[in-house]
Amino acid sequence: KLLKYIDGKWQEVPMSERLKLTKLEGQIWIAMFNLLMGPECQRKYEFNSHNKNQILKLRAHMTEVLLDQIPMLVDLQRYLEHLSMMEPPAARQGLVLEQVPRSMIVWYVRMMGNGQP
Repeated sequence: KLLKYIDGKWQEVPMSERLKLTKLEGQIWIAMFNLLMGPECQRKYEFNSHNKNQILKLRAHMTEVLLDQIPMLVDLQRYLEHLSMMEPPAARQGLVLEQVPRSMIVWYVRMMGNGQP
């Protein structure tokens, strides 16, 4: 029995559809593609051995079935193979990713929507 998150709820997937990507899975792969392949992100992303090793874990999930469904990921697969043979470049500063509480996001959206917190 395989469950996938589809349309906001967990649903059992029939055997014939187990290899088919859901919309959410496809969106995640496209987001990863855009983050890793975008020139702006490549320029700003600080690589080190740990980050490189974490990104390279994606290779295990890049199957022929996935590449058949999202052909543009072939470029990402090539990038990951190239990355696996390279040493991380010197650290650069510029991009900061920070987790913020949901309440802060809600406050910000409300403030931007009507000018009041």
